[in-house]
Amino acid sequence: MRKHLWAKHRTWMISRIKAGRRAADLNNPSIQDLMRAIEKGSSRAAHEIVRQMTEKRYQQIKQVMDAASPMLPLKAKLAWEGMEAAHDIYKKVKKGGK
Repeated sequence: MRKHLWAKHRTWMISRIKAGRRAADLNNPSIQDLMRAIEKGSSRAAHEIVRQMTEKRYQQIKQVMDAASPMLPLKAKLAWEGMEAAHDIYKKVKKGGK
């Protein structure tokens, strides 16, 4: 079926892929959005951005931020730690755990 779609309906397939990418860009916050919120020192804004991400995406960002944490300014470091704590609490509440 997929070979048929690409062979006979190539332009339609390309337009569907582009439409999907446009829709994803509007709904998916970027890492830069998160970094901007952390840079401003806003844990709440950073947490709102993280809530929109998938858990896998959050874990990737967490690895990067944990590595970069010693190099961050104090305000950004505190915002990251606050957001990380809020994420852990939100995750527990969402699961219904203690």
